[in-house]
Amino acid sequence: MHTGKSQLHSFRVLLLLKKLFLYPSPITGAFRQRLIVAVHLVARRAIQRCRFWQGFHQSPALCTVVQRVLVLFTAFYIILNQIIYQLGVLSTSRCKLENVAYNMPMIELTIPGRGTLEIKHLVTDVNGTLAIDGILLEGIARQLLVLRDRLQIHLLTADTHGKQAGIDRQLNLTAVRIKKGNEAQQKAEYVSELGAKNVIAVGQGANDAAMLNKAAIGIAVMSSEGLAIEALNASDLLLPDTPTALELLNKPVRIIASLRK
Repeated sequence: MHTGKSQLHSFRVLLLLKKLFLYPSPITGAFRQRLIVAVHLVARRAIQRCRFWQGFHQSPALCTVVQRVLVLFTAFYIILNQIIYQLGVLSTSRCKLENVAYNMPMIELTIPGRGTLEIKHLVTDVNGTLAIDGILLEGIARQLLVLRDRLQIHLLTADTHGKQAGIDRQLNLTAVRIKKGNEAQQKAEYVSELGAKNVIAVGQGANDAAMLNKAAIGIAVMSSEGLAIEALNASDLLLPDTPTALELLNKPVRIIASLRK
């Protein structure tokens, strides 16, 4: 009798998890992945406690509680999806739940003296900015992962050290390779193609100057490779390092405070 109940509980739990993970959802991107991982861990620990793989007969009452919790969580998840979809707050293909707080898949800056900017793209140099000697700076991967829920991230590189493929794998991004010669012009043209008024650019080299000048906001950063005077003169903001610059994008009020006139 207990064996039959064990199989029934096992089937119900797996069915609930399958429905939760495969349910068509407007919640996408990194947030949904974190949600799925969190639910998986909670469910796995709960199931392990009630000896899921050895049979539910050891603790049928606890397994019933686990099942009911999963039912409630699944119902909440589905209802939340439907509310978000019906209100049109999120697009089913592109927007993330984090953007509900901003009601937009971008960073909007209203800067006295400069007007309102709708920043949709982050364009950044790699070597000297995100990496030194072809090695990604500590903490950069985590910061860019957070920013991907608010901005489209573009990496531009001449791959000076020949290590960009490894950096791409670390960041789960594919950098745009800049050809040798006229590098500054290529970077500036890339910003123009995206729509310069919607771009914030970060760099520190002389070949980043035109890109920083073209973007709606150009941020020059200091690094152990130095900071070219051309990049400094072309920028709107100077920050001590790249992690500080990326942190600034998560606290846009600071940008307004610095650039207001």
